[in-house]
Amino acid sequence: MATTDGLNAFLHPFVMLLIIGSAVLIPRTGKRVSYFQRYTQGLYAILLSVTLIVLIVHIATLIFHMGYAINLLLIVPVSVGAVFMVMGNYLQRFKLPNDVSYSRVWNQKLRPFARIFVIGGAMMILAVFLPAMMLLFFIILTVMISILVISLFSGTKSA
Repeated sequence: MATTDGLNAFLHPFVMLLIIGSAVLIPRTGKRVSYFQRYTQGLYAILLSVTLIVLIVHIATLIFHMGYAINLLLIVPVSVGAVFMVMGNYLQRFKLPNDVSYSRVWNQKLRPFARIFVIGGAMMILAVFLPAMMLLFFIILTVMISILVISLFSGTKSA
């Protein structure tokens, strides 16, 4: 049991360091691409939201291990829903120039999916208030992933 406590104590801060490290490294690699500057604000917002969610989960885990009665399962749908809402809000602003080889797939298929991220994220947050919240959470997540996969592979066959 002490191994999992030690893992819980250091895993979340390590993940936060990885996210912050990627926030530092990604812009350095993206400077080679001319259109990357338009996306830095959205990228930072997404990385910041994920970092804050990991921090909230870490604090809740520490409070739980200190002996306080806290339902950690309430935090999962709220945190994942919040990240999806932030991602959906910023994904619709990302538009690739037409000279990039995968711009058609991004602009026509993935960019409109941002609305589904926002709606699905809000539904995940609202699922906390319903009796079968984890079941609803996984149903919503499965439907969102299914819609993404179907929209990606529909009409992509070349003649």
